[in-house]
Amino acid sequence: MYRLTTSPPGIDAAVKVMIDMNTSSRPWQPHVFTDAPDCQRHRYSDGSLCMWWGRDADVHRWVLADGFAALVHYIDIHLYQEACCRAGEPWPGDEAPGSHPRRLSCTTCGAEGP
Repeated sequence: MYRLTTSPPGIDAAVKVMIDMNTSSRPWQPHVFTDAPDCQRHRYSDGSLCMWWGRDADVHRWVLADGFAALVHYIDIHLYQEACCRAGEPWPGDEAPGSHPRRLSCTTCGAEGP
């Protein structure tokens, strides 16, 4: 388990991050949790960040060879994108195929916006 603090663009405060490096899977699939306001539209059911689609090619996701700094960069990008989503703006990046509805239970966007 790794813990760090980051300051992603679009978020006014430092964000605490916890990374569980799921080394039992191949390729490694880190599960990333933060204390940033939630965006249930782009989080897994366990609250971890949904940073890439499970079937994405390695060039579109973090892999171990990219290094830890690249993973933190992915986290910062995702948190920025969540901030845009909470603000009611379109998701500023690629998304997995299919629908990504805003959940009525989302505490930050309350299903408002696109």
